[in-house]
Amino acid sequence: MTKKRHSQLTLNQKRIAFDAIDFCVDKFLSRQKREITIKVQGIENLLQKENIYADCDYEENEDGGTPVEFLIRIDNTLDLETFLRTMMHELVHMKQWCKGEMKQLIRGCKTMTYKWHSQKIKLNSVDYYDYPWEIEAHGREVGLTIQFFAKNPK
Repeated sequence: MTKKRHSQLTLNQKRIAFDAIDFCVDKFLSRQKREITIKVQGIENLLQKENIYADCDYEENEDGGTPVEFLIRIDNTLDLETFLRTMMHELVHMKQWCKGEMKQLIRGCKTMTYKWHSQKIKLNSVDYYDYPWEIEAHGREVGLTIQFFAKNPK
């Protein structure tokens, strides 16, 4: 089961975001037994303010287990196709967190360290486009968008 929340999105953005969440949860997490909460927060001009289209983060678990609460911040001034493609990118990251493919080992410092499958990666030692989780997310966003449109022609 998935709980969806939103703030500062238009009706069309909310509909697209929630349909994209349902699509990706069905595709990637259909066997997930835990409840997942995903909040999509529209941020006006996020691209100009922070030089990003969107990001996906999670709430820390008290037991240190796999995250089940996520926040996707997305630029709410994007055109709808870019908005959807960006949502797909961030939902790939949500899948990575949920399945334990990616874990943040050291959080909140300049030398953040992640674990990707069994490999430790320090962010300051690798270029953004060489992060394996970004390679997957960038590689899948277009294909997921095409699949989404095929399943949801309207």
